[in-house]
Amino acid sequence: ALKNYQAVIKIRPDHVEARNNLGVIYDRRQQYDLAISEYQAAIKSNPQYAKAYYNLGVSYEAKSLANEALSAYQNAIRLQPDHSETYNRLGGLYEKQKQYDLAAEAYIKSLQVKPKNWNICNNLGVVYFKQKQYDKALDQFQTAIRLKPDFADAYYNLAIVYTQKEMPEKAIEADEQYQKLQKK
Repeated sequence: ALKNYQAVIKIRPDHVEARNNLGVIYDRRQQYDLAISEYQAAIKSNPQYAKAYYNLGVSYEAKSLANEALSAYQNAIRLQPDHSETYNRLGGLYEKQKQYDLAAEAYIKSLQVKPKNWNICNNLGVVYFKQKQYDKALDQFQTAIRLKPDFADAYYNLAIVYTQKEMPEKAIEADEQYQKLQKK
């Protein structure tokens, strides 16, 4: 695939999809500088190409360039406001920066686009837990479990919330379910 995309770019250097896809290949190989270069070339050819901004953000994040990733994700959202995963990545970035209000806001927007995403419910629950909003965290972890009953991480997080709320029986029950799922 790499050589095919390179051949296309040799003939048409402004081929946006080929540049973007070549960047994805470099990303998977952890060649982030090459990936970033391809995404930037795609954006230069078509500044309205949201996918390249999203992928650029992922590469910047992999290089721990938070401000650059933030800018890329914001551009992706501006161009494609219905892309749930961009909001999810943005939420994760804010969470790493301990900007929990902004993280929660991004996760909520992600869920507005894709309401049945168990992983995003879990992410939002983690942020609520970090904000000591235990009831909201509990609700998100329970929603994640309803959506994906074999989601071990949500049971683990549920056990932690129940422990924090001094509900030992429920904490033990959630932990037992977590342990059971871990063995699968």
